[in-house]
Parts: sequence; C-alpha cells; structure tokens
Amino acid sequence: MAELVELTCPNCGAKLEKVGGAAQAQCPHCGTQLLIERKAMAVTPPEPGRCPKCGKGDALRKVSAVHRAGLSSGSYSGHVWTDDGLDSVSLSGHTQTALSRLFNPPKEPRSRTWGGIALVAFGLWCLAALSPLFCYGLFSLFVRFELAGVALVAFAVLTGLLYVFLPLWFGLRKVNSKRLRFPVEKARWETAMQRWEWLYYCARDDGVFIPGETSFIPTTKMREFLYAAR
Repeated sequence: MAELVELTCPNCGAKLEKVGGAAQAQCPHCGTQLLIERKAMAVTPPEPGRCPKCGKGDALRKVSAVHRAGLSSGSYSGHVWTDDGLDSVSLSGHTQTALSRLFNPPKEPRSRTWGGIALVAFGLWCLAALSPLFCYGLFSLFVRFELAGVALVAFAVLTGLLYVFLPLWFGLRKVNSKRLRFPVEKARWETAMQRWEWLYYCARDDGVFIPGETSFIPTTKMREFLYAAR
C-alpha cells in the first residue's frame, strides 16, 4: 500500500488539488509541474518468540539462514600423476547439506513451457518438410495427370495430420494454458517466498513455523505449508 507525501506546491506554497493515483500534478496557482512521490509501506516480518510446540526459543534459527549456512563452494589447484608425468589440475564445485537442500526456497515459475514450444517447433519443421512433397503431388496430379500424384497427396495429408496438426494443436494448447496460468503461479510463488523468509526452524522438534501462527509443520511438509496459505 502506498501513501502520498504532503501535497503542497514548493514554489508558491499553495495546496494542490486531489490527484488520486496520478504521478504528476500541476499547481493551479503558479503552474509549476510537480512529481508526486509515494512512500511504500514495508512489511515487517514477525518476531520469532518461542516455538509453538515445545514453548522454548533456545533452538530456533531462521530457515533462510540455515539454508545459506549449508551452502559451500571451493576450488582446488594442484598436481596429479598421469601416464605422461606430472600434470597440473584445477577443480571447483559446491556442496549442500541435506538440511539446507530441504530448506531450498520455492522455485520461481517460468513464463514459458518448453515442452509446448518444442511441439510447435516440431510441427512447423514437419510442415516445411512435407510441403514440397504435397506440392509435387498436386503438380503430378493436375499437370502431368499421373495417378502417382494421388498417392503423394494422400501420403502428405495423412502424415501431416500425424506429424503437423497434432503437435501444433497440443503445443499451442500447452503454450496458451501456461500463459493463462502464469500470473496465478507467479502470485502464489511471491506469497510462498514471503512466508519462506518468515519461517523459523526448531532443531529441538525438527519442524518449522511462522511466528504469530499456531501451526507447527514437520520440515518435510514445509513446501506444502508455504503454498497452502491463502
């Protein structure tokens, strides 16, 4: 929710007329063009307090902190013996603890469905491949008056139904369905991410909770808990 700052003209001091949701205004007295600044109200995360199950607070840690603490990366440079002698090597990688992996944040949804795009691309490729065959069949049938043209046209049409029409139909359906679902999935993910930032982990009872709520969830049910919120 946004809040407008004081609506007075800095040039002449006159009060401005009501501007609603506009981002600009003009002073009715001196004509000065003004930008309306809005201040966003920050959402304050709740305090941890105590675990709603055991009633103690000595084993509480924020889930996001546990997740980050379980991530590590490193590199190694050295020498190894091979059949050709001593060779230098350089290795790098990262590790993650099981608990940190369990506390991975919700995965951001993608706006595209690559399966649907792949089906559409396959259908278009097959259409391009069958078009010359179909045209040659029509040419043989109506220009050369060859009966083989009938077979070529029939083969191109039947093959097109299987390898062009069906992939395009299913692919476009998947793409359109994803386009319609994405705003809802994005909104649910944003809510789940905010709740994930508020989560606390109680090592004593091996569960998570949000301060201020009475629910205490086993760590294995964290993801369902995040997305169950309305």
